[in-house]
Amino acid sequence: MNSANFGSSRFKHCNVKAAEIENTDFRQAQIEDTDLREARVTSFHIGGANLAEAFSSYLQYAVDDVKENGTKHAFYASELVKTVELFRKATHDERTNVSQAVHDAIRLLTTDTERVASSPT
Repeated sequence: MNSANFGSSRFKHCNVKAAEIENTDFRQAQIEDTDLREARVTSFHIGGANLAEAFSSYLQYAVDDVKENGTKHAFYASELVKTVELFRKATHDERTNVSQAVHDAIRLLTTDTERVASSPT
């Protein structure tokens, strides 16, 4: 997906493991049960997109474990790192909606000036 436009599209239960995403527009898209962390992402636009249900509940489990145990369990910490790395490649705005787990992962691993996306209401 190079320079593709999926603005206002809906992605639900999509397997993106083989996808290469570069300069792709997902603005205003609804992304559910589609883990973009599995794709090879260079850059993408998610302004106004809803990613609140994009990642499995396992991310919340990993966040909770890192909050409780620090980076003792490398696998859980790597889930957070993959999340932060994905959002660093994104162009977003204040309308971008993410889950609390994504918000927490970003908060745990970045400084205030690096934070991205809004938390759910």
